Amino acid sequence: MRRIKFKDFAGVRIGGKQSIGECDSPYHLDRAEWITAMVESSGKFGTVISYDGTGITAGLHQCVAVLPRHLNTQGPLWKLLNRVRAVANETCEWQMLRDALAAEGWALGRDGVLRAIGTGKLVLGETMRSALTGSADGNMPSTGPGRKQAEEWARLFHELFMHPSTYKTQRNHGLEHFMKRNDRVKLRWSKSAPDLTIQEAVYGADHFSTMTDDDITPELDLAMSVFWSNTVNAPGAALKRLCMAYDKHGSKGVIALEGAVFARYLITKLGNTTFGRWDDDIPGGRYQRTRKWAMKVWPKHLFTGPNAIMPKDLPG
Repeated sequence: MRRIKFKDFAGVRIGGKQSIGECDSPYHLDRAEWITAMVESSGKFGTVISYDGTGITAGLHQCVAVLPRHLNTQGPLWKLLNRVRAVANETCEWQMLRDALAAEGWALGRDGVLRAIGTGKLVLGETMRSALTGSADGNMPSTGPGRKQAEEWARLFHELFMHPSTYKTQRNHGLEHFMKRNDRVKLRWSKSAPDLTIQEAVYGADHFSTMTDDDITPELDLAMSVFWSNTVNAPGAALKRLCMAYDKHGSKGVIALEGAVFARYLITKLGNTTFGRWDDDIPGGRYQRTRKWAMKVWPKHLFTGPNAIMPKDLPG
């Protein structure tokens, strides 16, 4: 495996092999899940990385083991792994990963939390990274035992998440994550509607989980799918930009009257930023990757021409 350097971190990447295929669902939620998978893992089961300070990142929607900026907080990978265990318990792939965790002195609780055997204490960031990337600072060594250890962990996660028994669980985990945030998260940075949930502010009477082509305009469908995809990468940053769009062009229940204007503004805010690699001017950045995949599903006029809401080059 090639050693990949990213900022102050280093690790490896193993690409997935089994594709989720094309998106032909009429449901808004399914399209949001599909575009997220394509951006995060090229839509391939088994994609694993360990070079971004997260310890290890695995799953179709790339769940992290630890949050690089909050090392005392376990990432969502362990809750996904708990779900995967339920369907892959008899596979040798799960048993090998389980044994590797046990050899490290760790056990995965039924609550989806990684704990130390014997004390029940949470396994936290630097401890995780010491094992998973061979270095507490998340910078995998170039050679030696630390590198071999990191490569072995990546291989174990890759093989488990490549197992067909886990595919439906991986996809459902992404769907459920979006639905929970939709119903629970409020527009807390909004000046006009900080107490409204995303569901109340954007979708109104029709619930996010049931909406089809008949319930949502193509513009809003695309813009909110891009929002949900960016949420996986940085939920707070995406929510701030949704709040900006709501304050500028929103109305409770939305956006029925100004859907296209709202959608264009939201995408522009998501793609005109110095945050992460979201800016549309970054070749291969998140905006351009999202647009590339989105063009395979949504109408062409949303990407080119005078009515485009996701052009190749955003104004500003």
